[in-house]
Amino acid sequence: MSKQLSNFTYGEIALSETILINGIPHMTRQAIGEWLEYEQPQKSIDKILARNPHIESYSIPANLAGMVAQRAYETMVYHPIGFLLIVMESRQPKAKKKKVEVAEFVWHFSNTGKALAVPEDISPKDYRAILSRITNLTSKITKIKDAMDHKQTWLEITVLCDTIAMPYPAIEFMRKHFKQVEKLGVDAPDMFAKPTDDVPRLEDDRYYASAADSDA
Repeated sequence: MSKQLSNFTYGEIALSETILINGIPHMTRQAIGEWLEYEQPQKSIDKILARNPHIESYSIPANLAGMVAQRAYETMVYHPIGFLLIVMESRQPKAKKKKVEVAEFVWHFSNTGKALAVPEDISPKDYRAILSRITNLTSKITKIKDAMDHKQTWLEITVLCDTIAMPYPAIEFMRKHFKQVEKLGVDAPDMFAKPTDDVPRLEDDRYYASAADSDA
C-alpha cells in the first residue's frame, strides 16, 4: 500500500515529500535537494550519494503516492540521520548555515525511544558492515576537535549500535593506559601491584627460574 507524501516542518526545517514511519519523518532525495536549494535537487543529491554510499544505510524503500494526482511509485526515503549525513557532505551555503538546526532536528527524532526503521533480521554481511562502520567512527571520534562534528559522529555511532543491539563504546577509555581508567571509577586489573609472598609477579625472572628448578 502506498503512503501519501506531505510537507513536514520542525523548527526551521521545512521539507516537502515526506512520510512518517513509526512517527519519524523520512524524506525523499527531491525534498532534501530542494531544502538545500539545489537547481537540480534530486540529481545533486544522487551525486552526493554516489560519493558516499554508506549514507544508504539510513534509507529504506517506500511505495509513495504523490502530493497531487500521480501514480504510486517506489523510491528510497531517508531517515533524519541520512538527511544529516547528506547535509554534511553538501557544499551548499545553506548546508553550512543550518548545521545546528539540522543537528537539533536529528537529535529530537533520534531520541524518541523508537529504533531506526530497518528489517528485524540483519544479515551477517550487513552486521559486519555496521560493526566495521562503528569501529571506524569510534576511532575517528577521538581525533575530532570540533564540538558539532563530535556530536554528530557520536549520534551516528549510537544509532548504529542500537540497530545491532550493541552497547555504546566507552570512548572515554580510548587513548588511555588501562591503569588510568581507575580514575574514572572502573576497576582495572592490577598487573603492576607489588607481588605478595603467595602470588609472584609473572614478569619476575626469579619466578620463572624457580618454576624451572621445580620441573627439573
